[in-house]
Amino acid sequence: MKNIGFHLRETTAADTATILRHRRTMFEDIGFSDQKIRASEQETTAIFTEAIENGNYHGWFIETDDGQVVSGAGVFILPFYPSPREPVSRRPWIVNVYTEPEYRKRGFGRRLVKTAVEWCQSAGFTYVHLHASPAGRPLYETLGFRLTNEMRLAFNEEMAVAMLKSED
Repeated sequence: MKNIGFHLRETTAADTATILRHRRTMFEDIGFSDQKIRASEQETTAIFTEAIENGNYHGWFIETDDGQVVSGAGVFILPFYPSPREPVSRRPWIVNVYTEPEYRKRGFGRRLVKTAVEWCQSAGFTYVHLHASPAGRPLYETLGFRLTNEMRLAFNEEMAVAMLKSED
């Protein structure tokens, strides 16, 4: 059997379809319905395409030496109001951390998140944010991420159920 090698590379606009496929599969793994995912995909595609093109999305893949993408993650830079803690009007969010099932438990997610964190530090940000799935939370905690005091209010029962499901 051939020994497969892996390497890290930055994503480009040509990778948009793979980034969006990872995002969809990540939400499927969390338990969102196909209907809910489809409802957000058209707008998501436009937003990510624009962000990749204008430099507000920076992403990385781990791929095999023959070019198969096995894991990915990115940083989305969003406009946000300044605060005493973060006195800038932009906020980095780590998004789309995803590893293909057959390649999990090899440290690829950790490597990608560390790469994203290092990029944010080198870009001069004082914090980086993310939303953690139940499966991802232990990894993020080992990398120093901490829960914050952010709270959320759902406006209907369906939203409340989905919110609670995503936080289990």
